[in-house]
Amino acid sequence: MKELLQNLKKVIFNVFQDMFFIFPEDGEEIDPDRDICYKKVAISIQKSGETTYLFQLYFTENQGRMMTENYLGQTEEITDNLIEETLKEAANVIGGNFLNLFQQGYSLGIPELMSCQVIDRISNMYHSETGLLLEMEGEPFLLMVKVN
Repeated sequence: MKELLQNLKKVIFNVFQDMFFIFPEDGEEIDPDRDICYKKVAISIQKSGETTYLFQLYFTENQGRMMTENYLGQTEEITDNLIEETLKEAANVIGGNFLNLFQQGYSLGIPELMSCQVIDRISNMYHSETGLLLEMEGEPFLLMVKVN
């Protein structure tokens, strides 16, 4: 799992930098006890009858807005729908780039957006063995991985 997370971290850094002009950092300095409302996007990578990886990405409202503005090159007329579509596209690109690390035979699921979730304590949810805690634009970004 540690190697998987390191590869995933590289993919995330590359996608956010190249696609959204955002430069994530390691999140060791983030206060894990802040109440923050997140938009959760889930995407799966699977091989029939074998391992399924489920990635759950947690974006703050500000991160979603900034990613959308940078991606579209505009700051006006940014709707909630545009932000949601941008977050799903980010998950899709992260999943697709991660998929390239596998041999053929794996497939990428369709990103699903969950409604805003208030996570009262990131520290109750985040585990370094199964997730990444990063900082983007001064706010925590969380990615959790489930393996079935």
